[in-house]
Order: sequence, then structure tokens, then C-alpha cells
Amino acid sequence: MPDDSPALSFSSAGRPDAPPWREWGPDTFDLARAAARPVLLVVGGAWDGADARLEAALADPRLAVLVGERLVAVRVDAEERPDVAARYGPAPAVLALTPDGEPFDRAGPDVDAVLTLATSALARWDGDREDVLSGARKYIYPLQHSKHRMVLIEHVVGAQ
Repeated sequence: MPDDSPALSFSSAGRPDAPPWREWGPDTFDLARAAARPVLLVVGGAWDGADARLEAALADPRLAVLVGERLVAVRVDAEERPDVAARYGPAPAVLALTPDGEPFDRAGPDVDAVLTLATSALARWDGDREDVLSGARKYIYPLQHSKHRMVLIEHVVGAQ
């Protein structure tokens, strides 16, 4: 379940086609539950070119349409919210979450992957929501970048 901590909200000012980003927090997840919409979580930061690819993916107008009509979009900076990054895996990443914050799909930081994630998450959500909700509790996201494995392992080990 998402927490009450304040979040970094990335501005989309100056871009009329930008997705409407919301802050990480209970109000966002309350909205997702009330609207029965999945959440598109973007965990970003500044990592050797991957963040530039993520920005290009998020600037795609097709994503803005999907987010505006069917998804609740949340964007956090992994350095500002290490708790979110630790919970959902290494950044940069884009995840589909249930309205209760449980992940059920993940994509890398490029245009095709993000659009595929958004459309496939919506298809799954619309097709068999109960399966998505029960499967989300068992979802395991792979560590996609070897350099992030040590960081995550150190974080988990250090937390014990």
C-alpha cells in the first residue's frame, strides 16, 4: 500500500500533449481505486542515457492519450524516493500497478516498450481484472541491469 510521504512531481508545463502526472501518495491511489484504473508508475533518475530514452518514451503523444483516458500516471525520482525505487526495482523503469499499488507488469525505458506496456496492461486490466489482481500479489520483476543488482542487494541486506 502506498504511503503518506510527499513525492516529487515532474512538471509537464509547456507540453500540451504531456501525460497528467500525479504525485506519489494516497490521493493518487484513491483516485485510481475510485476510477477503477491501473496506475502507470515511472521511476526515473539520471543514469547513463537510459533517462533520455525514458524521456523520449514519455513524450510520445500516444502515451499521453492512453494516460489521459485510461491510466493514472505517477512519476517519481528514484533519488528523491529511494523507498519507491527499492519496492519496485531498479530505475529507470515503467510499471503497471493495480490501484492498490501492486505491480503486474514492467517495461524498460524506450518508446516501444512503454507503449506496449500501457496497451497490454490495459488489455489485461479490461480482459480479466481478477486474474491481474490475484497475479499482482505474486509478481516478481526481474533485475534488468546488472549494475543495479548490487545496489538493490546492498539495500536489502543493509535493511536487515
